[in-house]
Amino acid sequence: MKKLITCISVLVSLLAFFSTAYADVADPYGRPRPRRPELEIPVTKEYKIRPADFEVVKGEKENTFLLQITLPGPCDWRYTIQNDAEADTFESETFANFDFNKERETREITLRLPEPGKTIRYIINVGFDYYRYADTRFGPKLIDKNGNRTWVAHEFRLEEKDGQYLLIKL
Repeated sequence: MKKLITCISVLVSLLAFFSTAYADVADPYGRPRPRRPELEIPVTKEYKIRPADFEVVKGEKENTFLLQITLPGPCDWRYTIQNDAEADTFESETFANFDFNKERETREITLRLPEPGKTIRYIINVGFDYYRYADTRFGPKLIDKNGNRTWVAHEFRLEEKDGQYLLIKL
């Protein structure tokens, strides 16, 4: 029994060796071999499943808000917050999303509150970098992370009324 198992394992390893060794080497006997077809550059596709958008909702704390992102599909995304003063700009880190089925992501942001009776205007930009994929018979394959870039921007006005802070989309 031991000899049979040894023979089978040697046979399997030789078959694996010959199929690997014969794949791209010249024939030692000089017989012509058909050329392999050149590998074609795959057609890339950007998967945009949903329209990219976002909304801002009041958070639990006094000056915190929730930035709720509608993800368009697999992408890298980041956000930028600007207010009336040019010096007051915040740019976030880049967040990666490889999941085709993930629809929303939420981040907590902090906005500077206005003085009583005044308003502050905020411009929030969210940038999406789509991944480029190739369609294969086994499903999509990531080709490049440098795809198209899309920005979505909304303008908001933050004002104080009766002790409550209201964030109004313009």
